[in-house]
Formats: sequence, C-alpha cells, structure tokens
Amino acid sequence: MKKVLFATAMTVAAFVAAPALAQGYVGASTTYSKYDSAGFKDHASWYDVYGAAVAPLNDTYALQFDGDLGWTNSDLFDNKTIGSGNVHLYRETPNSKLGVFAGGADVGGTIWDAGVEGQAFLPNSNISGAVGYVKDNDFNVDGWAAQGNGAVFITDNFDLYGNLGYASLDGGNLDGWRGAVGAEYQLASTPVSFFGEYSHVDISDLDAKNDSFTVGVTYSWSGTLRERNHRGPSLSGLSGLASLFH
Repeated sequence: MKKVLFATAMTVAAFVAAPALAQGYVGASTTYSKYDSAGFKDHASWYDVYGAAVAPLNDTYALQFDGDLGWTNSDLFDNKTIGSGNVHLYRETPNSKLGVFAGGADVGGTIWDAGVEGQAFLPNSNISGAVGYVKDNDFNVDGWAAQGNGAVFITDNFDLYGNLGYASLDGGNLDGWRGAVGAEYQLASTPVSFFGEYSHVDISDLDAKNDSFTVGVTYSWSGTLRERNHRGPSLSGLSGLASLFH
C-alpha cells in the first residue's frame, strides 16, 4: 500500500513541473456515491487530485504518465486514502495511437494491471479501448479486464463522453462491470475546464451496486479539449475498473 501511495504522490507532485512536459493536465474533483451491498446501504464522499502528461521519445513514440490521489469519508466503510499510477508507451500516427500500459492502484487493496490499448481519431469524435491482465494481491486472484471509451465533440471545447468496462477474476467467480457518461466544457481562451459525470458499478457475485456523481475542474496545457483528446494524454488503460472489487 505505502509503495503505491508514495509512487502516486510523487507522480502527481511531478506535474508541478508541467512546462517541461509536452502536453498534460492537472485537476481536482469531488464525488458523491451511493452503495447497496447485500442489503446494506451507505453513501460516501470522495475527494481526488489527478494529473497526466506526455513525454515524447521521438516523432513517432511517446510515454504518457497519469496518476491520482484521493480520500473518502463513509459511515459504513472505513475512511480510506486511495491512489493509482500508470505508464503508457505508444506509437502515434496522424489518426491513431497504439501501445501498451502498466499500472497499480491502492483502493483499500492493491491491484496491478497491464495490457494493450489503442485510440482512433474521427473528424468529430474519438474511440479507444484497452484489454489486459489484472492481479488482486489481497484476495490472491487474477483475471482479465476490458474497457472502451468514446467522445463526441460538439465544439472544440465541449464534448460528451462515455465508457464501459468489464472485469473477470478467478476464472469468472468474481466479475463486474462499470459504465459512465459525462460532459466537459473548457472556457474560451483559457486552460480551465469543468466536467460532470455519472457512473454505475454492478458486481453480481457480491450483490453490490454503486451509483456515483462527480464534478471537477481541470487545468490543461494541451490546447482545446479536442487537441487534448487527440494529441495530449488521452489514453486511459483500465482506469476506473480497479475499484470494482474493493
């Protein structure tokens, strides 16, 4: 746990040196969640800081780093500090990205993942996906997960997005899915944007469901939202799925 949180904190802190990196963003958000687990109901508030940046290796290949660090306050569950960090290596063309990723998350238990991912750029939208291996150290189970994402640009600084992910651990004995929809708007001629998101998690094996509402603000040095999604740190790997089992 301490290693993951330390690495996450260092990753987020490194974004203060943003001008040294080609493109990226930092931000903060708050989330309100409602839980229903085997008849027990609860709610929780989450507070999160996050960041991502791209470091080009040459005209074709680049590295992306992203991470977050957050805190939760809940009546039923223990208050926790959560964190995650990921690194992506990818090849970029004018209309796509293709690469590999690896990361870790501490969400009350330690989860690691690694896999392949890609993104395609369309005239007014983009789509991306990832599939990979997942290992849960605390429950000593492993398996696979997949996630797809899409965004439609109403204008260069206003988009609607969604994602859907599925994870299966221990040969299908523990599985679940997560879906989310949201919108983001960047103020004209400024690097500041605001977003709102709704997400739903369902873990049938544990008879558990979770509905969350998130609002946040982001500071970007990647141009417009469209430019950030196309040339900035736009890969997400399996982010969001780690929380399914903790």
